[in-house]
Amino acid sequence: MNQVFESLPQDKKQKIIDACIAEFAANGYDRASTNAIVQNAGISKGALFYYFGSKKDLFLYIFNYSIEKLMKYYYKVKDMQPADAIERLTWYTKLKLKVFLKEPVMSKLIVDTVTNMPEELRVELEDMVRGMYATYLPMMMGNIDDSNFREGVDKKRAVEIISIFIDGYTEKYLKAARKLSYEAVINDLDNIMDEYYKYLEILKYGIYKSPQT
Repeated sequence: MNQVFESLPQDKKQKIIDACIAEFAANGYDRASTNAIVQNAGISKGALFYYFGSKKDLFLYIFNYSIEKLMKYYYKVKDMQPADAIERLTWYTKLKLKVFLKEPVMSKLIVDTVTNMPEELRVELEDMVRGMYATYLPMMMGNIDDSNFREGVDKKRAVEIISIFIDGYTEKYLKAARKLSYEAVINDLDNIMDEYYKYLEILKYGIYKSPQT
């Protein structure tokens, strides 16, 4: 963390951060223009590199900042998360939708980076992502009540399957929601979750008949 940058007035610091997030989210690390960043931030290129040293260090700072900013939404309500495994994942899905829609640019930056890591940053980003999971997953997924799972089901894999479904369902609606306002999607959240529960019922109770023994 660059102490010189951190010592800047908050409004100036935030303007630089916002300009970086917008540029990196729109164009990715490789194609992002530091000229565009400094123009939108209202600073010189010399100042930008004085604060961060390199484009690489700048991006890593912004990526980490974005993760921590989005996780603050979770911290505000984490004491409200239910214990049941499926209800916990459902609760987290609704929170994730709200956060992604509230912070669409920042969310795009994180998702695009994680799914298509720049080769120049792969080692550092993989370390950061591992650290993120090591820090946050125990809080999100700890103390889950899996007592309703059928006997003999691999509980770890069951949670992973549900998580995969939730990620796919969330992404489906995030794509559709990009054309709508945040308020419009939130107002329609009950309908979104109604459909979600219909899919979840199939996942909970299965598709095929039990094989005859």
